[in-house]
Amino acid sequence: MTKERLKQSLKNYQSICAELEDLTVRLDQCRSEEVGDIVSSSAEFPFTLHSVRVEGYAYHPERVHLEQQIQKLREDCADILEEVSKIEDSLVRLIIRYRYLQAAPLGWKEIGRRMGYHSESTARMILERYFSKN
Repeated sequence: MTKERLKQSLKNYQSICAELEDLTVRLDQCRSEEVGDIVSSSAEFPFTLHSVRVEGYAYHPERVHLEQQIQKLREDCADILEEVSKIEDSLVRLIIRYRYLQAAPLGWKEIGRRMGYHSESTARMILERYFSKN
């Protein structure tokens, strides 16, 4: 993955995670819809007439599509995390985790404060230099 593509993927990471969570909830709803019916046995000899309850889950045509989408999004997330782990500079990796990969991403000011910088632009400039390097 090129640095430019990684930069774009990082910007989309939070929305990918949100979509993944939404699709997972929708898939769980599809799986949790139970259906049932009571049927009678055959009236032909030698079978006796009695009722049988048949239970199962409702068929949703979108279920397969949801599972495929979820799998693709999980692969995308794994690819992004793998690319970040390949970055040799631990400072850049830390900035990326703070800015893009946390559940609640930090702003530049908070990142600078956590890293001990006096200016919020220091961490931003480090990351910009990393992505602009060939």
